[in-house]
Amino acid sequence: MASQETQALSLAIRRPLEKARDRGAPDRATTRARLVTGLGGASLATLAALIAFAVMLCQSGPGLVCRFYVLCCLAPLFAAAGAGGGVVLVVLGLNELGKSPELKQLQARQRQADAKGDRKRAIASRKRGTSRTDQFQSDKWRFGMLAMAGSVIVFVVATIGQGLCFSVLLYKLWAAVQDGRAQDDARHGAGRLLHPFFNFYWAFVALPGVAQRAHRCADNASLDVPRASEGLMTAYCILCLLAIVPFLGALAVLVNIGVAIAAFRSATRVAEALADEA
Repeated sequence: MASQETQALSLAIRRPLEKARDRGAPDRATTRARLVTGLGGASLATLAALIAFAVMLCQSGPGLVCRFYVLCCLAPLFAAAGAGGGVVLVVLGLNELGKSPELKQLQARQRQADAKGDRKRAIASRKRGTSRTDQFQSDKWRFGMLAMAGSVIVFVVATIGQGLCFSVLLYKLWAAVQDGRAQDDARHGAGRLLHPFFNFYWAFVALPGVAQRAHRCADNASLDVPRASEGLMTAYCILCLLAIVPFLGALAVLVNIGVAIAAFRSATRVAEALADEA
């Protein structure tokens, strides 16, 4: 009798797995190998793209660099929206997975084995059912996981790109306002922001300072161009410091995206006007 029950349980577990295998579903080891290979290739491709992007930024004018900076500032917002949609799809997919008849049968067999005290058979049933859960996962679950993974990649790439664009743009803005009266050249003006701890002070000097010098250069050249906003640059620095405050930091980051875009666009307009006048 026990032998017949064991055979019936084995057949109940094996049948849905064979059906899934016939549909071409890969096992967990194959899926893991493909995932590692894909992530490795994507990482190398992303690194090469970032290097090419940095070289292209260095050879571009401040206007194009500012446009890329705006794009990199907005991309994390779209990544967050994509991640939220991915979470919803995963939850819906797990809900469908819980209603799967095959898995319900496996769980029922496991509960029966637990009730009879057959620990060995219960453990075997649990392992087989858990190891093959991915065979029954829905398309919603897969698309949700893909959306979350893509959102993470977009967020990381956009954050790195934002840092590159910020550094190159600030350097080019400082280079555009060198009228012979500036105390710091472009290399020192942008490079000192890379110094740990000192950059907290230097940000309040470099960013409002480049706006002030841009306005002075525009006045000297008699250019009819809107001013570069020192107030927005100062507000940007303050919001960057508030970003490390718990709870308040998330709101500061959201507000600072708009402030940063407005501040650097105002300074870039003056820099482009100076370049056209030269």
